[in-house]
Amino acid sequence: MDEGTFRSRLVELLKKSRQAVRGYERVERSSHDEGNRLIATQAEEWKRVNSELLRELSLALNSPSGKRLTSDILSIRERFSLVWRQSESDLLRKQTELLQAARSGEFVKSAILSSELVILKARVQATQAAHHELGDVLRKSHIAEPDEAVPVDEMPPREYPQEQRARVIPLKRQ
Repeated sequence: MDEGTFRSRLVELLKKSRQAVRGYERVERSSHDEGNRLIATQAEEWKRVNSELLRELSLALNSPSGKRLTSDILSIRERFSLVWRQSESDLLRKQTELLQAARSGEFVKSAILSSELVILKARVQATQAAHHELGDVLRKSHIAEPDEAVPVDEMPPREYPQEQRARVIPLKRQ
């Protein structure tokens, strides 16, 4: 691994995040009427996550040690992964609540849940993107994954629709 290349890729990601934050600020400023309120809320969440990525990258890049930098980036990526998975789980739970509220005619609660879902969906998208961007930098820099994996019992549960079942074709015995 060439530390200069790794750092330069991280600096490029830092620039990309700065541009994204500026773009989200423009969207927020242009979304003042009621119809665009949810778009502004979505952009605000994307901006928040990108600002956090920017702050974390800036702190990590201040490290003079290549090993420390690698460790920090792996840690940052893992934190984004955990937030992404937890937000995904919350999103599925809130979707279920929304459907139940709509079925029972609780439309005020449905509207509130819809707004919360916009924020959660934006968080899922932004943290997933940050996780993948950091992963791309690590992969392109040929940095191996650590052997330490997050224990399965610490990962948030993932819910899958029951309609997704695979067809199993038995193999012929000889």
